Amino acid sequence: MQLFGAFRAILVVGILLFTMQGCASKEESINNQSASYWYDKIIRSIAISALTKADDYYSSLHSEHPSSPLLPQAMLMLATAHAQFDELILSQYYLDEYLKRFGSEGEREYVSFMRVKNAFLDYRHPNRNQKFLDETIETIESFTQTYPDSAYLPMVRHMLLRLELGRETMKEEIAALYDRIEKPQAAQFYRQKERMSMVDAHYVKPAEVFWMRALFE
Repeated sequence: MQLFGAFRAILVVGILLFTMQGCASKEESINNQSASYWYDKIIRSIAISALTKADDYYSSLHSEHPSSPLLPQAMLMLATAHAQFDELILSQYYLDEYLKRFGSEGEREYVSFMRVKNAFLDYRHPNRNQKFLDETIETIESFTQTYPDSAYLPMVRHMLLRLELGRETMKEEIAALYDRIEKPQAAQFYRQKERMSMVDAHYVKPAEVFWMRALFE
């Protein structure tokens, strides 16, 4: 009976060791894959909108194959996918990383345009953050100076115009606020700040804000 018990214990231990070895082998096989394997996983994950999975697979591709020619394309795919899902911070991260490491002049122009577009889309609330608005305008103006002959220039200028209109509206609202609290000098200061040369502030239509949000702004 004792012999049978010992044999049974040995058998259980053997099964456990075999199972653990199998799991370790499986883990090793998952972690050590070709660059094309991880690239394919990224594409498939993006196709089904599983961007968290795609980010994980990109991390594996980046850590196991840091010099792979598939890496820059994976960055651009993920940047585009995150932008489409309104995850602009993650999109901007991939674009910044791409500009640091890769790209011909033409590719860098496209990526820089995507960064400008993300910055424009990220400025959603025209009455909230003046500093962020100014920084976004500076980003767009920098693009126009760096790429004066860019094919994207008409779109970039349209973005710039809309943001500058928003800035004019913000100045007038701040001035009106100072009028209400009887501080005419401060109101005059904001009305006399540098304005857009192509637009008369009297013709700037204020941005339409949802009434409930307007209560808090």
